[in-house]
Amino acid sequence: MKSLAKLLISHVFISIFVTFFLLSGHIKHPFLIIFLLFLPVLNKGQRFQKIQSKKYIF
Repeated sequence: MKSLAKLLISHVFISIFVTFFLLSGHIKHPFLIIFLLFLPVLNKGQRFQKIQSKKYIF
């Protein structure tokens, strides 16, 4: 559950960051395209964290 919360918080902050700079005009379109292409690297970085999750058996 902690990893899901971290993932959601990081994506919310990144989307706020990108939206703010896109609306203010400080970000160029080629940079935005490159940034969005490499955004999934954040998900891979979260996978390497050693977070123990409980397994539930139904």
